[in-house]
Amino acid sequence: MNLVGEYAMALVSTVATRPFDLIGASFGAVLASHVASGARAAKACPRRLVLIDPPPSVPTELPIPKMLTSLRTAAMGVLLIHLRIEMGAN
Repeated sequence: MNLVGEYAMALVSTVATRPFDLIGASFGAVLASHVASGARAAKACPRRLVLIDPPPSVPTELPIPKMLTSLRTAAMGVLLIHLRIEMGAN
């Protein structure tokens, strides 16, 4: 997050309050999104944010896997994994 703050401050010192566009691709899209937020917090004016092929977002709460909800389900899952391995399934 220090890097994000440094980038945001560099933008603020370079463009001041003039609107600017920010583009990021792949994991750079995540960085661009955070930098734009940091720049907004520092009173800069990101006009347009373009995110190209960003990675999928991760939910804040992950569901509990069904195998963990009951001993029977877990045992069946382990058995199925074992049988697929034994039968040579890919």
